[in-house]
Amino acid sequence: MTGRVVSASNLVLQGSYPEPSGAGTALCVYKPAQGEKPLWDFPDQVLGRHEVAAFLVAAALGWPIVPVTVWREEAPAGAGSVQEWVDADVTAAVGVFDPAELPPDFLPVLTGTGPDGHDVVVAHRDTERLRDIALFDAVINNSDRKAGHLLGDGEAMVGIDHGVAFHQEDKLRTVLWGFAGQAIGVRRQAALEALQRALRNGAGGGERAPGQLADELGRLLDNDQQAALAGRVDRLLAGRRFPLPTPGWPAVPWPLW
Repeated sequence: MTGRVVSASNLVLQGSYPEPSGAGTALCVYKPAQGEKPLWDFPDQVLGRHEVAAFLVAAALGWPIVPVTVWREEAPAGAGSVQEWVDADVTAAVGVFDPAELPPDFLPVLTGTGPDGHDVVVAHRDTERLRDIALFDAVINNSDRKAGHLLGDGEAMVGIDHGVAFHQEDKLRTVLWGFAGQAIGVRRQAALEALQRALRNGAGGGERAPGQLADELGRLLDNDQQAALAGRVDRLLAGRRFPLPTPGWPAVPWPLW
């Protein structure tokens, strides 16, 4: 271990591992299951497994939007998830603006009042990468898509912290509501169809072997979560639009960053 991420609510450690090329070492994020604090809707030590499941789903969609994440039974502080370290700042694609100065390539999410009493608007850029991440969040039912969980910009942007996802009840909370109700488009529809096939024991967009994705997710999610995941994909394909907020559930995480 080389350090600890002290801002995290659970135990998050930084570690290193030998590069496959033998050229040196690389950094990783290690989240031991025993360091997880129980949540009312995720009472068991499952958050690290959800991190791995999120990577597998993103890979099946064919989108490199989640750093490589694996599960390790044998690790210094016990079993847990291990994720490639991302050396990037929190994205500048989400911001707070004066409503009169909202950039033309930003989509509004919500309005409020700033500390000085003036009106403000929270908005995010309209990019293909963010659209992919927003749809991915709808697929995995991500209940904590903060701006601070988006690293980098442009085509290098990735999302992290997907532990509180995959619940069987609709719990989508995100700062990326600017796309709500819009058509997902042909490319994303094709990616969802590939994921749908993979969940039904076919090959996904990431060219995984038949049955491989379903088998891997079966070791990470319970039966209800797997059924709900497949159901969300089916509904998104039936509507072919980005979802709207769920009535009776907070639409955005807090804090937003």
